[in-house]
Amino acid sequence: MKTIMLSCVAALLLLTGHAGSAATLQLTTNQNSFGPGSLLYLSAAITPTNDAGQAVDLYVVLATPGGAILTLNSNLSWVSTLEPVARGFGLANLQVNNFYAMVLPAGVANGTYSFYLVAVRAGSDPANSNNWLGYSVAPFTFTGGVSALGVELTTSTGTCTVNQYCNVALISGVSGGSSPYSYRLDSLAYGTPPSLMTVDLLTGNLEGTPSLAGTYNFQICARDIGGNQDCQPVTVTVSQATTPQGQAWVFIGGDVSLLARITLDGVVIKNTNSSNLSHYMTMATGTHTLSATCTEVYCFSYLQLEPPSGYAFSPTQLRATPEEIPPGATKTFTFTLTKTSN
Repeated sequence: MKTIMLSCVAALLLLTGHAGSAATLQLTTNQNSFGPGSLLYLSAAITPTNDAGQAVDLYVVLATPGGAILTLNSNLSWVSTLEPVARGFGLANLQVNNFYAMVLPAGVANGTYSFYLVAVRAGSDPANSNNWLGYSVAPFTFTGGVSALGVELTTSTGTCTVNQYCNVALISGVSGGSSPYSYRLDSLAYGTPPSLMTVDLLTGNLEGTPSLAGTYNFQICARDIGGNQDCQPVTVTVSQATTPQGQAWVFIGGDVSLLARITLDGVVIKNTNSSNLSHYMTMATGTHTLSATCTEVYCFSYLQLEPPSGYAFSPTQLRATPEEIPPGATKTFTFTLTKTSN
């Protein structure tokens, strides 16, 4: 069953009513049905019925056929978090025509959409309907777009080690909706990823160097270009290091740092889209392999290894000249970690 925390929370509240009646709100679109290339306008009116002058936060919300909930922020951009379009607005008579306009693209999913305008007591939680002072609904239909409405996300579990760089593929598959997809954490769901780790917007991978061991349960969302999304739970386990730890610095020289990829024992510790980095790696005694790949241009690779007390690396420095790593080539090094004392 789909788990879409944002939709379940916000949509339920929006559709079940509100507690206050301090203002009459009216939100309208320029027409009731749209298609690809149509120009959509939003207009709004507010009439205080009591408590004129009371400060409110105004939210403009879009509910999609796929169950996604988006809000229009103060920059007039649609976001998946609950952000007001205006803060601290004093209730007063207001008529704003065409305050928002957009040309609807062909990739939008067919179906019935609904805009909502909600007035919430300034600074209070918009997810609590007791804080609402009025709302308005403006439904419309979209035809001529894509027929797949729902996004289906499948996730997988992952494991990492404390103080060791980790790149975990959390997305097993995604289908439906309109590609391309983007990925993000579900900001309204309980749980957080390991500290110092983030979700890559384009791949959905969890990347970083966790600092604390434990089991982390959180939710990740896949969203298509039409605003449809699916959020699913994931579990990442971070274990304590049980082997000696050595400090490894990887440097890629000059102006070509963004064009090199480094792996250590098969783990990507620097991608082609990241700058020079340092990583604290967990390595067992024995032989290890480092590979440096350059793309498009020649580049220079330099690896310095520093072992913990009682251990030794051999060699302690690994170098490759530009001639050794021409464009598209990979240079592989091997080194060992040995125990020298108890």
